[in-house]
Amino acid sequence: MTQASKPYVTLYNNQVYNSGSYSVYIAPFNVGSLVYGKDYSETMQLDSSSPNSGVTANWSFPTITAGNIKSFLHIDYGDYNYGSPQKPIASSKIKDITTLSESINFTMSGNTQGSDVIMDLFLTKVAGQSSTNAAEVEVLLHSPTYSQTWVASLHQLGSFTTNGVTWKVAETTIAGNPDYVFMPANGADVTSGTINVNAMLQYLVAHGGLNSSLYFNGLANGVETSSGSGSWTMNNFSVDYATKAPVPTVTVGLAKQTGKTVNAIEYTYNPTLTGKADANSTVTLYDNGSVAAHVTANSSGVWTYSAASLSDGYHDLKATETNSYGNTASSSVAIQLSRTPNTINEIIQYVAGQGQNGVYSADPKIYGWTAPNTDVTISDLGKQIADVISNSSGYYSYQTTHLAPGAHDIAVSAANIYGSTAHSSLHLNFV
Repeated sequence: MTQASKPYVTLYNNQVYNSGSYSVYIAPFNVGSLVYGKDYSETMQLDSSSPNSGVTANWSFPTITAGNIKSFLHIDYGDYNYGSPQKPIASSKIKDITTLSESINFTMSGNTQGSDVIMDLFLTKVAGQSSTNAAEVEVLLHSPTYSQTWVASLHQLGSFTTNGVTWKVAETTIAGNPDYVFMPANGADVTSGTINVNAMLQYLVAHGGLNSSLYFNGLANGVETSSGSGSWTMNNFSVDYATKAPVPTVTVGLAKQTGKTVNAIEYTYNPTLTGKADANSTVTLYDNGSVAAHVTANSSGVWTYSAASLSDGYHDLKATETNSYGNTASSSVAIQLSRTPNTINEIIQYVAGQGQNGVYSADPKIYGWTAPNTDVTISDLGKQIADVISNSSGYYSYQTTHLAPGAHDIAVSAANIYGSTAHSSLHLNFV
């Protein structure tokens, strides 16, 4: 594909002209052994100051059985499927589109049964990346007999009416991805008027299983040539497009769980962090309120950070992303980091309450000391009643409540993230 430059106003095979948010392109993608200039010809004439209006396509192919599409002569808005225009548009998830419609007015002549006219768009998993195409939507504006036969052979989703036109909606699969097709139910041409593209997309989300998180990047209007000679002129073409400002999504967590989570604190000896954000976005990491690092998410939105500089101890870690619309999202994880294994040798255990000779008339508090920042499990008669963490001095406590009268065997166990354990028990009576 070569770039036509001013003052060229005629395009030939594989030439493109960009101006503003619009492009004009001749794409012969299925001509086989046909030789340009000998077996077939195609050109597009345009006003270089207004490539979206007054554009004429002319073509001449051998007259054969129609239906085998050979070329697509089209006008693009935004990034249709071949590259960005001079003035790119913002990609948007389907669910964030508030307005998407096009106004058209075209005429055609010649062998009209040898070509069709469509509005076409591709939806991608990643904004602006055609390599991640996940669905195609075709809107037939001129439907020759071969197009009508083809649509009738597809899986039918139903009918849809917008702006006074009732469309037959069908679905097929191309290269493993869904291809949705809208065609006027009466087979008539739609040569002028407004096409509510957003309403069509929302219909497919509701009735065709289309993923509303796929990205719209642009669309094209043009003629798909198949057989014979003809001419197509787009007299006027414009797009009305608006989106709501998207809010980013960001997550953060430990890349590997190495300990328990108690009171929403992750106990770990491996501080590597990972999460998701918008594709290729910058994620800012905060540690206890101060900026610790900036990392970049990959094309799938995944980011990682090896927090080797974090000291042992408590860390309140927050990941934030601010998108181009100024919206910010964040996610946090609290960790207690300990890289040095500590052996738990003993648990010193006491009971506080109104006890005398082992008999207690009020719910006692169980407390003691063990290794610092250690998981302590308290059980009564073999059933766990509490899970607490000792503080930085090793102190732990638990206030019992509503103990049933009678004998109680309290067992206390401590375990650190390295697998070291210790146990203690006591017997008490409660009245």
